[in-house]
Amino acid sequence: MEEIACLLRSGFPPRALSLPRRRAQYIGQLRAGRYHGVGNLRLADGDHYRGTFEGGTYHGYGEYKSKSGKSSLGIWEGGKLVRRLTVESQ
Repeated sequence: MEEIACLLRSGFPPRALSLPRRRAQYIGQLRAGRYHGVGNLRLADGDHYRGTFEGGTYHGYGEYKSKSGKSSLGIWEGGKLVRRLTVESQ
């Protein structure tokens, strides 16, 4: 996820939010009080998403990992995985 680290260094300051009602934690960029830009959302059940957000939902390049270890890496639109990406090993 080097792309995410590069985006975080792009000059947009990340913010850390604790969301007690959802029992979630978000570290990343915000716009108008919503997740927007690059961030990391850790949910109460142990699942987490690391990638880009738009208007409060997963949007763009990102990876969703469940607490069981299942991973979905790809392109997201409106909170839904629309294109799965695979990592080739050399």
